[in-house]
Amino acid sequence: RGAMLTDNSTSQFLWDGTGMNSAAGYGVTNSLSSMLIGDISRIEISHSPNSSVLGNGSVNGMVNLVPKTGASHPGPSASAAFGLEDQSLKAEAGYGLVYGPGKDLYLYAGWERAQGAMPDDDLGYKEITGATGLPSGYRSDARQPPNYRISAKINHGPLSFSGYFQREAYGADDPT
Repeated sequence: RGAMLTDNSTSQFLWDGTGMNSAAGYGVTNSLSSMLIGDISRIEISHSPNSSVLGNGSVNGMVNLVPKTGASHPGPSASAAFGLEDQSLKAEAGYGLVYGPGKDLYLYAGWERAQGAMPDDDLGYKEITGATGLPSGYRSDARQPPNYRISAKINHGPLSFSGYFQREAYGADDPT
């Protein structure tokens, strides 16, 4: 406690109660950077040390991401967003289904992309640098290739499955 670290290895991150921190002690990688959160029902946060319960990765506390279930969010849902400043696009869709007592399913898919921010031309960048509007040597690292996430939460009586697959890549140097 109180150790100066450059990573998030002192806080435990959980997905539906299952640890997301890497075994190497570096905490969670960028998989929490995404704004694809349409499959999350709630976020539980504990600010106190939980290392006696969750292990040495939770000295500063824990964050548990609880996914939606078919029982708590039945039927279809969809959302879309567009950001003017960074030319971002985001689309998410989910479907919850109850198919018997104690039996439900929630499926989710999300996609996002951002083109990056351009400098405000009120400062006259076009006169200084030409038609691009970018100062010499300027590069927008906010440019983001498409990212996606799919997840499922299945409860079938005493059996339960919760998982997700996510692709995240950030920066203009990523070729995909």
